[in-house]
Amino acid sequence: MESQTLGFDAWADALIAQRRATGALGADILGTLLEARYEDGAPMADSEIRDQLMTLLLAGYETTATAVAWGVYWLLREPATLSRLRAGIDALGPDRTAEALVRQPYLEAVASEALRVEPIVTDVIRVCKVPLDVGRWTVPAGEIAVVNLLAILSDETLFPDPGRFVPERFLERKFSASEFLPFGGGARRCLGAAFAEAELAIALGTIATEWDIELASDEPERAVRRNITMGPERGVPVRVRGARKSPQAVH
Repeated sequence: MESQTLGFDAWADALIAQRRATGALGADILGTLLEARYEDGAPMADSEIRDQLMTLLLAGYETTATAVAWGVYWLLREPATLSRLRAGIDALGPDRTAEALVRQPYLEAVASEALRVEPIVTDVIRVCKVPLDVGRWTVPAGEIAVVNLLAILSDETLFPDPGRFVPERFLERKFSASEFLPFGGGARRCLGAAFAEAELAIALGTIATEWDIELASDEPERAVRRNITMGPERGVPVRVRGARKSPQAVH
């Protein structure tokens, strides 16, 4: 891993230097970071830009890929859900855009339910700047408070029968930011949440409608800890039976 990190550092440093030298900063994430300025007008240091790129690569890739795996798993476990999702997406027509896919209500509900049932991050940690009163307890300033996201996302008072995969719950009511919080909450909520949700919807929608697949095993998948995140123990292996022929959309 160390050698891979050093290889990334060298590649990123060379790319940053090239763009600074040519003045063509680019219209991508790297270009945005190169143009960014602090309140005093100072640019970001090259080392900080490189570190931010690494964070985006790791935090944005692994977590979203894990969420896609869980989404596929639950769709294949719930044929009625998969059938309804396909019908809704097929109705968009063969030339649907990514924007239309992301806005498809049932697909959005499926993505949200996948994040609720199998949250990638199960808790968030905050350092208390001031004493925090929680019931009859007080967390002193400077100490750590941990918010159990998994407990909130499986709270029966918010999500009846929480162990079931029921996307319809997200069509029946709108949950507040303190109820549905797979990306954490507050000022430090995940900055890439909206992007990750769009990626998840596009990936799940495309897989569900373009491919005829099945789970490779009937054995239930279980979540295991992978450093600070949780993921499927076996990675959700599937069999691809072939490409799916989508029915013509009704206009």
